[in-house]
Amino acid sequence: MVSDKELLIQAAEKYAKGIAKNLFGFSTLPTQTLITYIVRNWVDKHGMIIDLLVDKDDNININMLGDALKSEMQANGGFTVGKIRFNDKDVDELLKMFNDLKNRN
Repeated sequence: MVSDKELLIQAAEKYAKGIAKNLFGFSTLPTQTLITYIVRNWVDKHGMIIDLLVDKDDNININMLGDALKSEMQANGGFTVGKIRFNDKDVDELLKMFNDLKNRN
């Protein structure tokens, strides 16, 4: 069985690849590989942040986390990375990807 932490990482990779493809038209294998590397590298450096979200049984209360993220994004009007603006709808999409991956496993 795949852990919730790994599923969250996979969902983040899938989401980032979707952004690269939809917004910038980047869907080549090298681009997809680079995105996977970037996400995994971030996790290697900052994985302890994700570990704070995992309970003693290696589960993440994804609904509570999603609600907290959406609440913060609504309060602050989202956030921008470069020219990309993220809002609570992005959180919904990421949570859907996580839940889809969890249901497959």
